Amino acid sequence: MSKSLENFDIVQAENEHDEKKGTGDAAPTSAFAGLTRAQCVRKFWRLYITGLGVSLAGMYAGYANSVIGSIIANEGFIEYFATVKDPQTGKPALNSQHISLWAACYFITCILIQSIAPVTADKFGRKFNMWGVTFFLTLSIVIQVIAPNWWTLLIARLVAGCAGGMMGTSVMVYMSEVALPQFRGALLGSFSLAFALGQVFLAIALKVLEETNPTAFRHIFYSEFVFTGLWLFPMLYLPETPSWYASKGRHDEGKKALKRLVGNVEGYDIDREYSVIQYEMEESSATAKSGNENSDWKALFTSKINMKRAVISTLPFTFQNVVGVPLMFGYTTYFFQLAGVSDPFLGNMVKQMVLVIGIIISFYTVDKVGRRTLVIGGGAAMATICLIVGGLGFMKQTSASGMALVALCSLWAFVYANTLAPIGWISLVEISSPSLRAKTTSIAVTIQYATGILFNYTVPLMLSNQNAGWGQKIGLFFGGITLVYLIPCILMFPETKGRTYHELDELFERRVPAWRFASTKTSHQEELQATHDREKCDEKRPQCSRCLDLGKICSGYRDQSTLLFRDETSKTKDQIRQRRTLQHSREIQWLKNADSLVMETSFKYGTLHPPLLPSKEDIAIYHFYHSTVENLSIHDPTLSLQEQLPRLHAACRQDSALRLALEAVSLVASAKIIPQAVQLGLKRYLKAVRALREAMQSEERDPDYQALYSVLLLCGYETMTGHLCMPSAWGTHVDGALALLKLQTAHVDSPLFRGMYFFVQKNVVMSQMQICQPVDEIFTQGFTSSCHDPEIRLLSIAAGIPLLQHKSIDLTQLRASDIERIVFDANELDFLLSTWAKGLPNAWSYTTALNINSDACSEYSPHSVHRYAHFYMARVWNFYRVSQLILLSIQLRASSIPPATLDTSQIRKRIATLVDDICATVPYLLGKNLCKINHQFVNSHRTPDVSLLTSGSTVKKVGNVQNGKFSLVWPLYVACSASELPQGQRNWIRKQLQYLAQGGVPIAKAICNTESQILLGRPEVFRFDCV
Repeated sequence: MSKSLENFDIVQAENEHDEKKGTGDAAPTSAFAGLTRAQCVRKFWRLYITGLGVSLAGMYAGYANSVIGSIIANEGFIEYFATVKDPQTGKPALNSQHISLWAACYFITCILIQSIAPVTADKFGRKFNMWGVTFFLTLSIVIQVIAPNWWTLLIARLVAGCAGGMMGTSVMVYMSEVALPQFRGALLGSFSLAFALGQVFLAIALKVLEETNPTAFRHIFYSEFVFTGLWLFPMLYLPETPSWYASKGRHDEGKKALKRLVGNVEGYDIDREYSVIQYEMEESSATAKSGNENSDWKALFTSKINMKRAVISTLPFTFQNVVGVPLMFGYTTYFFQLAGVSDPFLGNMVKQMVLVIGIIISFYTVDKVGRRTLVIGGGAAMATICLIVGGLGFMKQTSASGMALVALCSLWAFVYANTLAPIGWISLVEISSPSLRAKTTSIAVTIQYATGILFNYTVPLMLSNQNAGWGQKIGLFFGGITLVYLIPCILMFPETKGRTYHELDELFERRVPAWRFASTKTSHQEELQATHDREKCDEKRPQCSRCLDLGKICSGYRDQSTLLFRDETSKTKDQIRQRRTLQHSREIQWLKNADSLVMETSFKYGTLHPPLLPSKEDIAIYHFYHSTVENLSIHDPTLSLQEQLPRLHAACRQDSALRLALEAVSLVASAKIIPQAVQLGLKRYLKAVRALREAMQSEERDPDYQALYSVLLLCGYETMTGHLCMPSAWGTHVDGALALLKLQTAHVDSPLFRGMYFFVQKNVVMSQMQICQPVDEIFTQGFTSSCHDPEIRLLSIAAGIPLLQHKSIDLTQLRASDIERIVFDANELDFLLSTWAKGLPNAWSYTTALNINSDACSEYSPHSVHRYAHFYMARVWNFYRVSQLILLSIQLRASSIPPATLDTSQIRKRIATLVDDICATVPYLLGKNLCKINHQFVNSHRTPDVSLLTSGSTVKKVGNVQNGKFSLVWPLYVACSASELPQGQRNWIRKQLQYLAQGGVPIAKAICNTESQILLGRPEVFRFDCV
């Protein structure tokens, strides 16, 4: 460890951490996470309709699987398959054992196929199982059509059970994986609606059959093929789910599938949205398998959390059997017939129509009321109805009691439609971990089917006069067990409304009680809240949708896409400007009087008391912090790091390096409003360096990264002062920051560390470009970032450029194969940079004013002018252009070494375009008011009377102009050295650098009379801040 800091040798790491670790980046979130359900449906209508198409499987299954349970009251069916006589009437009757077997065998094969279905769904995809559902269901229909006796129908039911066993791991998993969280509940609920519609169509068909030709019962079997044909349309269109592709590492196919599902949605970034899916699958897999090697089954059965989620996911689904679904839907006509209802088919049709209406209403209630409330409240309501139905069994059967039974069953169906009908299926895929969804669904469905075997076999025996003969009294049985089943639901079933799968993973990992899921804030919600607090709203309403979701009062307006350059005369802008101007003038007046504030107040005792006033340092810190935060873009990762400063400042000692460094940089930044601030800042700077040396010699390592933050602040001090006698200070501070960062890699999960990491990465990459030295492997190998911030992605690509610069310093000494490899690597990085630029979201785009006239007093003026949403975005774009210039210069220099194979004309053309683009940013970054340019050039393309590039132009300054000026220095400095640049353009660039130097940009003074070397393949004389 270095013992001296006199020459700005801040620190050398005593121990190098060679172990590579992840950065622990914050979870990527969808750009559309803040939209409401209605907004999502409108924007992603194609995805929503595709999901509804998948739900046609429910209609197919609802019709085909309900045929046997409903047709058993048909006269023709009874006569054909009857094997016994009714003990009371003596007429031919179906054997109740056969009816029970038809139902029970279906669930037996469902359970057996569940052991295979999750394996095939995970290995071959969700669509593979969907084709399995189609095959087995169609085969069962064929067998029903040709069935000559009851046991052939039993075979048909066994085959149909195979389709039922694949349904949960195919259709439901598919819908859950393609749906957005905002409408996932409604989309999954559409399966219940489709299933109910299938049953309605069946009830209508049976009623028509009963009215026309009751003996032609096989017509019902023929009609099932209609739904087979309807189901084939979505099957042929649907792609595999992006989530499944992500789990298999087939990301290109996953993005294509996502594109096909979503279609052309304005502002939709496929890479970003797919990365959210990829992150959820990877994180879920890592969480689920933690400590369980790589086995999904082992992770499921050995993890208490995963097993608990499997049990919870089946609670509402199994509840369907407990509340009486086998009675109300499996044997409705049979139940009505035994209860003395005059027309059981009409009663069944009425009940099914009510069911459909209820399910349509559930599209609203499921996502608005919430899952937990509906499960518990609906269970209690259905238990009450079942008890009342059971009470009717003690009354004499009349037409009135028959009507009452139909009415109660219809009411039960309405409650069921709004509660367990959609939530039973939703819970299967929502509660389970995404990476274990197919297998968890398999376990949950197996548990439900096991209870299905029990109830579907025993209900006919309990109803039939051949056995128990309970009739309507069976309602007492279902009402009682429903009340008992409510206990585990209350204790275990959580609220999942509006949660992403990553949020649910977090809540289960934190072991939050079920009744607190709705009120517990996840890390994503806290991050969203923090973002909202520092962003103003997008929507011009008294309360926008994001504010309503977060329960906050709308704080104002923010233009980010269509209104990037709002008219300066707008009422809202004027009010904001006037308020800030007034506040700023008061602050300046108060600060100017800070030295002479001797406002002594005479009290009645005659004692003079000085007022309690803040020190100059406190005033400077306040001014520095708020002015910096105010001018940082919400897209800039530096903003989150800057917002950590108050907490660190409050926690540090008065004589700590952090406090002294903060005072030094704040005083320099406040030089215009605080007398003698520069001299005070220098004193604080020297004290900060000494305090930092002592901190480095100490054996303790601060957990809050105070020393590291101190070095970063000292970098800022060097940038603001620009001491010409110490040109290497900034670069040495950057080296020290890197060394300190590498000592802190044990805390990669800290948000503060991540902020430090990316800020140091930005400094290191740019500084190493200046000296043509490779970037430390901590930024190229050890901390591969999955963050989707555009600047961070750009930095991760550009981190490979300094290595190529180092290799190509002297190309004449290299072999031809080595030169070819350098050119290949340069082309690859060039491609990645171009892909980055093409994949930027719309908010990062810039507009161009064309046909700019040449200034009569100048040999050159930009052919076009760019304008951006924020200075920050313009700076990032210019860094991209500098990176491209460096890569193209390497290729151009390589082409001069025989044998030359590159087309230099295209390279030179691209270099000229990049330099023109850098020049086009100058008016905007100098703070020129471009609203007028937009009106004259972009819209009407008229020529202005006065050039906007002359010094006499009257323009308004926008934003923090000093930041814009500073960000121009390095791009102009590099662009000025580009090969074959027209001399007039080169002179114009030099004039801009001289103007920046005269305008108070310290580093511009140091370089305006020198030549950049990096495009020539040589390192700069010294490093300087371009961040």
